[in-house]
Amino acid sequence: DAPWCRFQEGWTQEGWVSSGLSVCDLVTSRVAPSSLRPQKVGAWTLGREWTEALPPASLDCLSGQHFSDDFAQVNPLRKVPALKDGDFTLAESVAILLYLSRKYEAPDHWYPQDLQTRARVDEYLSWQHTDLQTSCIRTMWQKMLLPVFLGQPVPPETLASTLAKLDRCLQLLEDKFLKDQDFLAGPHISMADLVAITELMHPVSAGCDLFKSRPKLAAWRQRVEAEVGEDLFQEAHAAIMKAKDLPPADKAIKEKLKPLVQPLLH
Repeated sequence: DAPWCRFQEGWTQEGWVSSGLSVCDLVTSRVAPSSLRPQKVGAWTLGREWTEALPPASLDCLSGQHFSDDFAQVNPLRKVPALKDGDFTLAESVAILLYLSRKYEAPDHWYPQDLQTRARVDEYLSWQHTDLQTSCIRTMWQKMLLPVFLGQPVPPETLASTLAKLDRCLQLLEDKFLKDQDFLAGPHISMADLVAITELMHPVSAGCDLFKSRPKLAAWRQRVEAEVGEDLFQEAHAAIMKAKDLPPADKAIKEKLKPLVQPLLH
């Protein structure tokens, strides 16, 4: 069986280079954990052989590699992740996941053919980036990364407001999507569950115990981890769990990125 995605190009100190290895390139960032979602879900849904044989190309956003003209040819938005399949390029992690799952025919339960079950997956994917993802990423940045980046802690009232919104999102995740089901879209694990758990690992990496007072959500996490395998689950989240150890950005890059991180303070 062909790997889900092989990587032809990558970023080195010398610039954007091509190894000529294959047909589909996926670029992620070591410092934008959510950009690793296609890599994680790819390993979970279609096996991890391709990630071991040909690891994904990575950009170092702390040094500003995503602002390069070379990367802009892959994604004019200058964001990660980005996919290049021949002459076809694609941005946004969910769009990349759906494209790859269709192209390489992932097992049905990940993105079901059943109309209403697929609609439930789509419903969650359409909601998560407007609420849960934002709250999870803000929590991680405000609690862990911004103090390093700015050299001072985030105002307590700002962090408290973000944590309160995250708590509301978690309640909605339980009440609206999980309910009394085993998984978000029904009795079987789907792409919705994998996207959700990768988002929740953002605040977990910053020291937030999201599951301590939420037994239903804790049981769901255990089911997701059991479905994908504990070792692979831990391996897939190794990078984000080490985000606290990232080196500080240099002064020039801090100035360049400051307009992008300032909104995370509000």
